[in-house]
Amino acid sequence: MITSSFKNGLTEFVEIRSNAGAVCKIRNPWGTEKVTIFRNGKKYKTGNTDLISFPTRIDDIFVLVKGDMKL
Repeated sequence: MITSSFKNGLTEFVEIRSNAGAVCKIRNPWGTEKVTIFRNGKKYKTGNTDLISFPTRIDDIFVLVKGDMKL
């Protein structure tokens, strides 16, 4: 399940809740700019690729934010 927020036409964040516990693959909402991923409220990883991929467990919650933003 995915939730996101837009302000002035720009993506503020993307939240992903894992229902299947499978690998998540998502296009970087900010192109190839740096993304910080939080897993269950804690910083998990960063990257700047167009396609982001990471393993999940059932009920994990991931939040993707642009750059080094905090939750």
